[in-house]
Amino acid sequence: ALAGVAVLVLRLAAAERAERRATLAAAAGDTVRVAVEANRAAQLNPWEMQYRLNQLATLHGMTFLAPEAERPGMAGLAVRIAREAAEMHPRDPGAHEVLGTALLHETMHTRPDRTSAAQAALDRAQDLAPTYVPLMERRIALAGARGDIARRVLIEADRCAVLETTGEGACR
Repeated sequence: ALAGVAVLVLRLAAAERAERRATLAAAAGDTVRVAVEANRAAQLNPWEMQYRLNQLATLHGMTFLAPEAERPGMAGLAVRIAREAAEMHPRDPGAHEVLGTALLHETMHTRPDRTSAAQAALDRAQDLAPTYVPLMERRIALAGARGDIARRVLIEADRCAVLETTGEGACR
């Protein structure tokens, strides 16, 4: 049992080192190294949501830089990673927001039929974090893109209510 604990501690420490290397690579502008290290950190410690978020952010950024023919595969990979994160962290609104965002990016590259899945994931995230305004804004944009004016108006009303209640800003 002690050997198992030692292996786990070493694995978690290695994940933290990989995350630090990814951060340093990002500061140096080395996107390939960022991708390698962010992926390594997420594989070594898949339970750490921040590693998954960094892995997905890197993959998303690289998708836009990749040749057109490679984008669908990269977007699909991002969806698989985000789905795993949402399954591992079902009560974390960030996990569902990341899944919704990954599905949205996939629609931009290959799968326009995925907007309802993206909407469902973003709605789930909002259920878990009902006053998170940036998520509301993403949902408003998605509703507008889908032509769902009624949904957009309802979300905008919720956003205004949150802004007025919290005093975070004026409703526009």
